[in-house]
Amino acid sequence: GRPDIRSAPGTRLPIVMALHLLPDSTLVAGYEDGCVKKWRLDGELVWHARCHSESVMGVSVARAFGVSVAADDRIARFDLHTGELQLAQTQQPGNACVAIAPDGESFAVGAWNGE
Repeated sequence: GRPDIRSAPGTRLPIVMALHLLPDSTLVAGYEDGCVKKWRLDGELVWHARCHSESVMGVSVARAFGVSVAADDRIARFDLHTGELQLAQTQQPGNACVAIAPDGESFAVGAWNGE
């Protein structure tokens, strides 16, 4: 609803579905259109990547990488500095949340099917 944010006529900006604030005054945001973007707090876009075909439901960040999950059947791992992607496909759609272990060696995904 901010007047200084514009979208193309007849379109609307996607809704932010997940956020992760980083100590370096940046944040990673997952959107309903499947994109993940890294922003500086002054509003400058650092990078963006189309990670998912459905709404991003969760984002988690470790030291130099992050992981996002969505309503689709993908898990995306992205480099925090460049936005470079690695995609993995799961057996079923409906991933709802993700958490990375403190050591950055593993992560867990919660899914709608209870697995």
